[in-house]
This record gives sequence, structure tokens and C-alpha cells, in this order.
Amino acid sequence: MLYSGFGLRHGVRHDGIDLCAPEGTPVLAAADGEVIYVGVDKAFGHLVLIQHADRLVTVYAHNRDITVRVGQRVQAG
Repeated sequence: MLYSGFGLRHGVRHDGIDLCAPEGTPVLAAADGEVIYVGVDKAFGHLVLIQHADRLVTVYAHNRDITVRVGQRVQAG
């Protein structure tokens, strides 16, 4: 489900979309790419960043578990 769209959010530029799902829903990569960051962030919890073609980066936050590692290649879905 779309939680927040691209563009201004509360008067601040938001460069992406936020999706929400029930707890326990598997998180799948939006496109083929390489994991460039795995860690825990104060605001985003368990966090994964994947770099795709054309240097696009997708962010996966608030995860219960992380099952990938930096440098790992992932495929869409």
C-alpha cells in the first residue's frame, strides 16, 4: 500500500515513495542490483540499500530481519 508519495511532504522535498505492508511480509528487491549498505539506523531500523542500473538506489527500511550482505547481487522480486 502506498503510504507516502513522491514530492513535497509536510513542505519538505521527498525523493521517493513509501510503501507499507503487514509485519512479516517478505521484502523483495524492486530491480536487479547490488547491496551497498546493510545496517541499523536510529530512524529507519534495520536498513538495506540496493544500487541498480543508472545508479538508482532503493532503500528498504524498518525490516524485522536482514538476510543479505554488502556486495551481494540481488534480482528483482
